[in-house]
Amino acid sequence: MKGKLAMILMALCLLGGGLFMTGCDTNGGGEEGGNGSGGSGVDWTNYTTGYSIKVRNNTSERLVAFKGPPASDTLISGIPPGGGAWGLKKDPALFSSAGDFVLWLITEAQYNQHKDNLSSSALKQVPFTRIYAYYNTRAESDPIVYPINEKLGGQYKIVLNNLNTGRNVELRLDSPNGDTLGYAAEDTVSTTFNVDTGQYYIFPVFRKFSRSKGEIISVFPRNSQGRLWLVNRLLGPPPDGVAEYQINANDFLSNVVFKTGMAYLIIYNDMAGPAAGAVDFKKGGTAQRTSTGASLINPAMNRMYEIAMSQIGSEQNADFAEKLSVSKGLYQVGSDAGVNADLPAFEFYGDKVYEVHVTGTSLYDFSVGEITELENIDFKNLN
Repeated sequence: MKGKLAMILMALCLLGGGLFMTGCDTNGGGEEGGNGSGGSGVDWTNYTTGYSIKVRNNTSERLVAFKGPPASDTLISGIPPGGGAWGLKKDPALFSSAGDFVLWLITEAQYNQHKDNLSSSALKQVPFTRIYAYYNTRAESDPIVYPINEKLGGQYKIVLNNLNTGRNVELRLDSPNGDTLGYAAEDTVSTTFNVDTGQYYIFPVFRKFSRSKGEIISVFPRNSQGRLWLVNRLLGPPPDGVAEYQINANDFLSNVVFKTGMAYLIIYNDMAGPAAGAVDFKKGGTAQRTSTGASLINPAMNRMYEIAMSQIGSEQNADFAEKLSVSKGLYQVGSDAGVNADLPAFEFYGDKVYEVHVTGTSLYDFSVGEITELENIDFKNLN
């Protein structure tokens, strides 16, 4: 009898598409990435639906992700090395509402060493890396994928001190818009990132989520020569290289002017009537997203989008253009009905906020008004 029951259960598993298989749950579908949990308590499933965020592990390490500092109740899931975009688990206890957070990554070896004491100070001071991320409850159709830099995991050290700055700091490689090396929240002491040997051009950027604007604002400090602040070091064996380089974020706050490298356009969907619907913002026919991953603007709502200023200068002298002139039709507001309305020709200036209103009665019949300037971005007083 027991043998027949076991056969029936096995048949149900196969016919049900793996209903009882490990790694699948009611939050979404996915595929195993490597060795399953391996008895460690880490979920290594690639969630193709129902994920929290997506990352791309460009390193050779198996990584374990947390929402904030490592702890048993902040564990998200695991990320194997290589491959494409990897969907992390969406635990309702961690991801109940949209918002920004620090994605904290450690190696599987670190996890196994400290799994009985995940709140260990050793893990807090030496993460594999940390990434400033945003969980968007409605961004699954076109998600942001957060890359994990391939230079991480070496024997050399970059140590970031972010004490008493009152700001969150992100380190980017090779250009102001380059991949993120690491992140340190405000009032963080000596966060160490282990990296491979090589020449490092590091651009610091301060980031903050503005709840009033629904947008993550990034600002770059400029040095006394008026250029974007750049740290340049060779990490490697002596005599040419150094084994460790200390970066003090307070140095970026001395006699500097902040610059976002962006203009910001708030689009109001003022369409009214029973046939009104959502619209999106397009550049050259391609739908744009906000920094939090949103794209559609429902009636009676608005969203703020970034208009990137052109980057000028070389790596060592990188900066942003002060203004950007666009022709009519480069930017559009579009609908699912295939109707697009051209934004007029305009001259955008960096660090300024503009607005435009969409009016009409249906997704087939709408228009955009004139673009008007609202205000300057004030990073110090964002809320």
